[in-house]
Amino acid sequence: EPRAAGILDRGLLLIDPPYDSVSSLNTWNVYMLRHFHRQWPNSCIALWYPSVDESMTASLHRRVKDCDLGDVLVAEMTFDRASKERLASSGMVLVNPPGSTADEIEPVLQDLGQLLTRKEDAAARTDVFWLSRRAQGEER
Repeated sequence: EPRAAGILDRGLLLIDPPYDSVSSLNTWNVYMLRHFHRQWPNSCIALWYPSVDESMTASLHRRVKDCDLGDVLVAEMTFDRASKERLASSGMVLVNPPGSTADEIEPVLQDLGQLLTRKEDAAARTDVFWLSRRAQGEER
């Protein structure tokens, strides 16, 4: 357990999970978020995920919201590319993000999207929204 190991009460945990199969990715993502949130409830947990298709992403969002993890912010970037060989979209679920994260992350993602597409015939779209918000009710 993190507390027994001497880890501080507040910290950041970045999860970049391995994906053995597309069918298991949401199950493992939700399991890891719930597990680490129980073990380290005051931490900020950042989970990266590929957006394979819209229905799987919507399912992940619903399942995370149903976990009642407190404040959960989602940041996503989608690329409009001619090539189908690369992942077109991915996102990050942020559990318990610091207070100003939502305001600060949108312009950073937009700048990153411009940098990543400047040598290609492509465009990047970003979306930042609260999946759940305890204090202010700003959610989808």
